[in-house]
Amino acid sequence: LVERCSDSHVAEHLDALVARLEAVYPMLQGHALRRLPADFLLRGLEVHGERIEIQRLYDWLPVGLESEKHGHSEARDAARRIRSWLERHPEIQKSVFAEGVNRAQSDPDRFRILASRIWRRLYGSRPADFGLWCLHRAMAAVDRQSARFYLACSLAAVSERKGDDGLSMDVLIERTRDDPALAEMLAELRRPDDADRTVQELNRRARQLRREVEGRHVEWIGHVRDHEEALRANRGSPPLLHQLAMAYFGLLADIEGEDPLTRLASLFIGDHGLAEAALIALRGAISRNDLPEVDEIVGLHEKSREHLLGLAFGAGLAELDRTGGDALSLDDRQMRIGLAFRYCSLGHDEPAWYRRLLAVEPDLVAEVLTKCATAGLRSGRQYVSGLRNLAGSENHAKVARVASLSILRSFPVRCATQQLADLNYLLWAALRHADSELLRKLIDRKLARTSMNVAQRARWHAAGFVLSPETRSERVRAFTEGSERRIREFAGFLGDWHDAPVWIDRLGTTGLAVLVQVIGSSFGPHIWPSGRATRVIPAMEASDHVRRVIQRLGESPSDDASAALEALASEEPLVQWRDELVRARDRQRVIHRDASYRHAAIEQVCGTLNDGPPANAGDLAALVRERLEEVAVQIRTGNDNGWRPYWNEGEHRQPVEPKYENSCRDALLGDLRPRLPVDADAEPEGRYANDKRADIRVAFGGFHIPVEVKKNNHPDLWSALRSQLIARYTTHPATGGYGIYLVLWFGEDAGRRTPLPASGPRPDGPGALRARLEEDLTPDEARRISVCVIDVSAPASAPVAVTDRTASESAP
Repeated sequence: LVERCSDSHVAEHLDALVARLEAVYPMLQGHALRRLPADFLLRGLEVHGERIEIQRLYDWLPVGLESEKHGHSEARDAARRIRSWLERHPEIQKSVFAEGVNRAQSDPDRFRILASRIWRRLYGSRPADFGLWCLHRAMAAVDRQSARFYLACSLAAVSERKGDDGLSMDVLIERTRDDPALAEMLAELRRPDDADRTVQELNRRARQLRREVEGRHVEWIGHVRDHEEALRANRGSPPLLHQLAMAYFGLLADIEGEDPLTRLASLFIGDHGLAEAALIALRGAISRNDLPEVDEIVGLHEKSREHLLGLAFGAGLAELDRTGGDALSLDDRQMRIGLAFRYCSLGHDEPAWYRRLLAVEPDLVAEVLTKCATAGLRSGRQYVSGLRNLAGSENHAKVARVASLSILRSFPVRCATQQLADLNYLLWAALRHADSELLRKLIDRKLARTSMNVAQRARWHAAGFVLSPETRSERVRAFTEGSERRIREFAGFLGDWHDAPVWIDRLGTTGLAVLVQVIGSSFGPHIWPSGRATRVIPAMEASDHVRRVIQRLGESPSDDASAALEALASEEPLVQWRDELVRARDRQRVIHRDASYRHAAIEQVCGTLNDGPPANAGDLAALVRERLEEVAVQIRTGNDNGWRPYWNEGEHRQPVEPKYENSCRDALLGDLRPRLPVDADAEPEGRYANDKRADIRVAFGGFHIPVEVKKNNHPDLWSALRSQLIARYTTHPATGGYGIYLVLWFGEDAGRRTPLPASGPRPDGPGALRARLEEDLTPDEARRISVCVIDVSAPASAPVAVTDRTASESAP
């Protein structure tokens, strides 16, 4: 992340870390990312440090302090590199210090506390002329607190002989002589009080201790010099080689250097002859005569001990990589020893020699890993090296195929809670890479053990379910029924591995539906908190599983997914999930409809063009639209007063008012049905999504078209096209996304006035109304949705009698 970020993004990350470091850093620790803030700061200093305003830089600098505080070697290395950057920019150091003093001045009551915190931002660095610069700042200061603080820093530089270039006590006295206030401050500062005497005593002891440590270091170098010949002859003692390997890998706190050779030079204070001898000894560690056998290494590991040659052997292998050697040049015994040391003491990184063995000797790697891991599990270790990579690293696939089952067979039935994470890794590794039949038999044998605790049993059940969802569903239901804890543990296994498709893709529709039933019946939808991150609780995680599974069902184009979502949405134990299930069902219908669309065969196309039956939903929609247009023409031009069935009549058959919408719909159906193919079915109130009903459904050959009917004065005239027809009815797979929006035009008299559209004038006729409705459709919608306006207004020769009925009446 640090390497791939652009320069501007690095600055943005640092600003964000400044604002939220207290909340973010604990999470980074939990994911082994302690060093990430310091690495960001180092990158930010390198690309922006010389250009950005000093206020922003001052805010950035504490970002690296959290990493340093936890004392890990990598964190200390990052802090050293930050200090090195600051030391290369002395003027920036001074500006940072001055910025801190300026900020402290804004709170006089807390000045001393705030000013004392500035030092940490310098990461132990100090410009060579820092004391003289502080003296000049003290002489220029306008307030007493700042002047005293700068003067105290100047005096400390002289006393500690750090940052005192160009400065001495005589210079201090001489420069402050002409300023009585400063001279008095200097005298006070030089006069020790009890606290000062304590500090001075502590400093004296620290200097004495430092001299003793340096003396012992020099004495130790002498001891190594006495054994230089043995080192060059590959006969150095194991304790000595262990110390040399500690320095090589940067595990000694006081030894600095960014690479092994620099660290060895630092260890021997520039004695290159001794550094060379140490390097020869470490390179030779892989071929010593006193190397332990694998069983000895594993036995020590089981007792939480390490062999003293382990780290040196690792350094020898690292040198093999660094100098262009090939791990395959090692003999079989050396390979086994190197692997055993890696799993028992060298950590979990993947050096080149190890990757080479993974690729070429996977069976050998699996054999050694099995032996080491089995011993670690037997001794109750909380973390066993190498198991996580079996599940998540593709270059471990060949090893996982063999080792996962071998280690699982010996996994303790009565394991500690801390070992469950390793069980998860092993089970996922086996599910991904091992022989399915062998794993199935192993799961059955393990579940037959009655002494297994609930948490482990839930994981074996979950693994069996992922392996064979069709045959294991009932066993899972029986195991989890009525027990929230068992369901939580079962769900916890599925959530332990971040690569969700690993198990989701294997379950199929049946398995996914069972998961929703089993977990969703006990854990409802959970809203993840915003703002400061909190600990993830099991209920949140279980809820997330259910939501993820429902989403996957909603994305499936299969008929099984349609049926599953329909059934799940009606189950009473899942009432908390009903809204999400219904949304997923409606979404899945659209996906299913699009996926199942097939172009008509040539014969069907020819038949349709010759006025034959519809070949698909689009043909059926076009046919219905054409027949409705025929009805519209017949109503206006026929000699049978086709408009009358849509009106209530008074005496002498005088039209009084439009009928209710349902009655108008029935009249329309009476005109439409005779014009449809014999096998077509046109019925009122076709049922669609969310238990909503379209006014008319025309069905033929497995397809059906919804027709939504509105009168021109309906209050929802402008919104129903999208909110009802498109959103609720055309999502059904059998519609192919096609639908018809039909408006009955009764004229603009009295209470039949068309509602005003969102913009523009009110349409004054059926043609204008149709054009205005079509304007609201997107190009894709216009391809599938037809707008039809039928004029059923009474002709001028049959004036409408105005009744007492309210002018705003609209049909239900």
